[in-house]
Amino acid sequence: MTSRFLPPPALPSWLEDELPFNRRVFSDGDHEIHFIDEGGGPPILLLHGNPTWSFLWRKVIRILARENVRVIAPDLVGLGLSDKPRDPRVHTLDFHAGRISALVAALDIHDITIAGQDWGGPILGRSINGIKKLFPDAEAVETDAGHFLQEEVPEELAAAVLQVVEEA
Repeated sequence: MTSRFLPPPALPSWLEDELPFNRRVFSDGDHEIHFIDEGGGPPILLLHGNPTWSFLWRKVIRILARENVRVIAPDLVGLGLSDKPRDPRVHTLDFHAGRISALVAALDIHDITIAGQDWGGPILGRSINGIKKLFPDAEAVETDAGHFLQEEVPEELAAAVLQVVEEA
């Protein structure tokens, strides 16, 4: 089956102000992935951990939205507004890495920077090989906040994360 992008599910009214971002659903015949796709420019993929969802990144996305970057923040399958399979054998690092790799491939984005929080880090670690084959210039950011200060990390991402940390 070919990949396609569908309209996102409606949000409850109490959540609309918290997630005022462009959202879509990725479908390729497997489990559907809801994701935020906000802005334009060099892409940054933000992946949450367990048991959270892209909502976790809302403050960072709000800051990055003012910059010239494209923020992609998917909900892992089983969490947030993505499909929720009941089979526990589905919820492995390899499965989630495959789903994120499929999303990145379908979006056909290049020179991507990826940042993972909690379980998002190992999932991105597993998917980086597939992503690197498709996009050799992709950069990975470790989940430790201190690594956001590396020179190769876009200034916009480092500044947004540090601003949220300082405001906490």
